[in-house]
Amino acid sequence: MQKDKDVLEKVQRRATRMIRGYRTLTYEERLERCGLTTLDKRRHRGDLIKTYKLMTNKEAIPFWRFFLLANRSGLREHRYKLFRKSEGAIKQKIFSSRAIEDWNELGDETVSVGTIKAFKTKLGQIGY
Repeated sequence: MQKDKDVLEKVQRRATRMIRGYRTLTYEERLERCGLTTLDKRRHRGDLIKTYKLMTNKEAIPFWRFFLLANRSGLREHRYKLFRKSEGAIKQKIFSSRAIEDWNELGDETVSVGTIKAFKTKLGQIGY
């Protein structure tokens, strides 16, 4: 999987360098001018959107198959704070393990919106 990601990122680097006048720009500058993001950032955004859908019952799959919901007593964070169901080297690469840290860092005003469109808008406002 990492190898595929590296290959795709390399293709994106090369393609943005081929645009007239972009060759001397840094990769980050080329991405910004093209309205693109890195593959890693897109994966994180996708993980957050999937987590939002699961946590707000907008998916047919129940969230508890992936996550443990934190006990809300005494938490200052948002109401959907999550914990990992299990630890392990392989499990760290799967969606649920990747998504938890980013998800728990979101504010309540982001995770509590009513629609997927509003959630995506909020993510865009905070840089995802």
